[in-house]
Amino acid sequence: MLTAFLRHTMVAYARDGAGPAAVLSRVNDTMLEQDFEGRFATAILARATFADSAIQLVTASAGHPAALITRADGSAEELAGHGTLLGVFRDTRIGELETTLGPGDGLALYTDGLSEAHAPSHVLLGDEMTAALERTRPRTAADMIAALLGLISLSEGSRDDIAILAARVPTLLASPAHPNRVPAGAARGAAPDAR
Repeated sequence: MLTAFLRHTMVAYARDGAGPAAVLSRVNDTMLEQDFEGRFATAILARATFADSAIQLVTASAGHPAALITRADGSAEELAGHGTLLGVFRDTRIGELETTLGPGDGLALYTDGLSEAHAPSHVLLGDEMTAALERTRPRTAADMIAALLGLISLSEGSRDDIAILAARVPTLLASPAHPNRVPAGAARGAAPDAR
């Protein structure tokens, strides 16, 4: 129920045109007004807009794992920003991070079910994930997901659900006839994880 509430509330607030950090702060306020019996959530919200031949990406995180970025040259990095958990504190500290995604660059958002799949014996670190992405040099969003899932053993079971959302900027972003057309997976993405 909390996850559904978070999704619908984020979408409603994002439609007002506010930035990702402002949306997450409003979601936090709304959560505190509701009775979720002490439950909290983490979330990452990304806004992508076209700028010439690239996509401007703005992300905000509320206690959620960092976004992973792959570049066309084969490098990978974390777009970190941890922010305050949702539904816990009235005063939130949620900042925004910006980057540009060019043709061939990719983005992966994931829940902590991935990084903590084998906890407490092993917690997957961001450095391990970026190293795997650099080793495999994914050419598609599906390749990014496969590289990340290759870091854990699904047959051993995991402590939590695992969700990964990946998108890759196509070589051709938009045609002159459809300059505002957003490629699949390149518009807005939110990955809430409720506890």
